[in-house]
Amino acid sequence: MKRRDEALSMKRIAEIRALQLVAAQGAAVSASKLLSGIEGERDSEALTLGAEQRSWAEAVGGGSFSPELATAWAAAIVRREEGIRGLDDRIGAAASHSDTCKAEWRSADLKARAAEEKARRAGKQAARLREESALGELADRLAGKDKAR
Repeated sequence: MKRRDEALSMKRIAEIRALQLVAAQGAAVSASKLLSGIEGERDSEALTLGAEQRSWAEAVGGGSFSPELATAWAAAIVRREEGIRGLDDRIGAAASHSDTCKAEWRSADLKARAAEEKARRAGKQAARLREESALGELADRLAGKDKAR
């Protein structure tokens, strides 16, 4: 009975590890999507910044541009650059989080595989012990019949 209980326990552990694996996969996918979203936002902002810088340079180079407008435009460009630096910081944090989630996913995968293998072995061992017990009982009955003759 003890081996059967052990096999059931191992099976339950394997089921829990499988659930942990699914959770880790979900976290890794979410972290990866978040990172991609921030990178996409940064790329878009960088393209917009480049266009603004070119427009500003063309306008200032034209000669008929007011200094007040040039100053305001330059300040807007600087704010966009600061926003991009903030996005770069967020990308760094998101990449670190994504790497952590991927490592946890790999760890959960290894643990789930190991638990599944232990459950499989415990189930086989319990089945083997049940078979041996049944064969022993059959041998005892056959031995009892031979003595009765």
